[in-house]
Amino acid sequence: MDEDINIALSKIAKNKKIEAIVGTINPEFRNIPFISLEELMKGSGVKKLNNIIADKEENKLSEIINKDVVFVNEQYKYKDEALDDMVKKLINGGYVKEEFLLSVFKREMLGDTYLKGGIAIPHGDSEFVTKPTILITKLDKRITWSANYEVDLIFLIALKDDSKKYFEQLYKIIMEQEVLHKIKSSTTKEEIIDVLL
Repeated sequence: MDEDINIALSKIAKNKKIEAIVGTINPEFRNIPFISLEELMKGSGVKKLNNIIADKEENKLSEIINKDVVFVNEQYKYKDEALDDMVKKLINGGYVKEEFLLSVFKREMLGDTYLKGGIAIPHGDSEFVTKPTILITKLDKRITWSANYEVDLIFLIALKDDSKKYFEQLYKIIMEQEVLHKIKSSTTKEEIIDVLL
């Protein structure tokens, strides 16, 4: 039976790239990672599978994030103050037009841009973006973002319609608790960049 499985996997491998094998018995095929159904049921297999997939995806965030858009230990007292200053940094850097500021505030009025873990992802209208980027601000102390939520990490999204892939990649990264902890523990912009890129 093992021989039949290896023959079947060899046929699949001719036309497809096998990243992982999921099943009840490990066929030990070409050093390809194996995830048991038991691991999947317990949840550890899902994390293992996500890590395998994430490792295969090329990280493109370096195309839009650099040390000029990462700020550490910023001391804001209010959400509006943080948004004003962050957008001004983008305007001064040539990333967005001045109209971007109003579009960010309009978007905030539509609904929360808060994510679990004390993260905010404010964003404005893509028509006012001249050079796509994501400005990252790690706060010195938490600030109130909306009624019941406080944040200490803000990702100001300034992307064009054709650059949404960057947000998807960022979202996958920051949803990992271990990665989020590393970012929040960082004391320099270089450390944050190392974690993200």
